[in-house]
Amino acid sequence: HGIDLVRRADGEVWLYAITHREAGEEPPHAIAVYRVRPDRLEFVELLEDPLLASPNDLTATPDGQIYVNNDSSAGGGLAEVIFALKKSTVVHRDARGNWKVVADRLAYCNGIAVVGNRVIVAATREHAIYGFSILGDGSLTHKTRLARVKGPDNFFVAGDDLFVACHPRAVEFAKHALNPKRRSPSRIYRLDLATNELQLVFADDGSGISGSATGIWLDQILWIGQVFDPFVIEARVRPPDKDARQDP
Repeated sequence: HGIDLVRRADGEVWLYAITHREAGEEPPHAIAVYRVRPDRLEFVELLEDPLLASPNDLTATPDGQIYVNNDSSAGGGLAEVIFALKKSTVVHRDARGNWKVVADRLAYCNGIAVVGNRVIVAATREHAIYGFSILGDGSLTHKTRLARVKGPDNFFVAGDDLFVACHPRAVEFAKHALNPKRRSPSRIYRLDLATNELQLVFADDGSGISGSATGIWLDQILWIGQVFDPFVIEARVRPPDKDARQDP
């Protein structure tokens, strides 16, 4: 499911990946950790804890800390999504292996990122992006809404910019999940974390790419992945103009 690639303090690059086991297997969720070698992935460890109730995305830091979004409660059903129940949590694992809940009462957590001394979280069913300040023990405080945008999914950090993939029409996305032939619109926004200015940088009605999940900004090119279909697209983005701003 969610992954993060981190250059640690010692210079090594590590990959963290959420994995879900088959129904009935315990524990149902874990985080697989690998070292990235020139020609292979080298397995390091499998992280497990009861607080990984329904992990969706994660972010790690160079000193080995991890923040994980649970998109729902353990065994949470479709009702939590439909009625935007605030059952999601953010879980923290410190460098010594201690786990704790550091944020709660969120509706369907999705993307998450550490940027400086803040953790940024997407609350998909609240149509909101929140920022939290990080305390010395990894706890989170001072929850602030940074932007309002429909259906935020995963993040990509590029300097002071946060690229956010979105599902602007929840009903169409649900239909697409049930039937891949049904199209769901895609949106990618750029959020300036210094000013909280939100700009639309990519939009598609679903015919070109449906259900966008990630927008990765590299060398002035936007690479867009999606939830269900097995391809990514390359988009060259025109400079923003006054019509690119988010309509609240």
